[in-house]
Amino acid sequence: MGHEIVNTAVVMIVLTLVGLSTGFLLIRLQG
Repeated sequence: MGHEIVNTAVVMIVLTLVGLSTGFLLIRLQG
């Protein structure tokens, strides 16, 4: 069960980083 928690945390972190990177790129392109 510990691995599942770690995997979920990693997925959440990756999705957050991807979302921030995408948003940052969109803002840069629009600016």
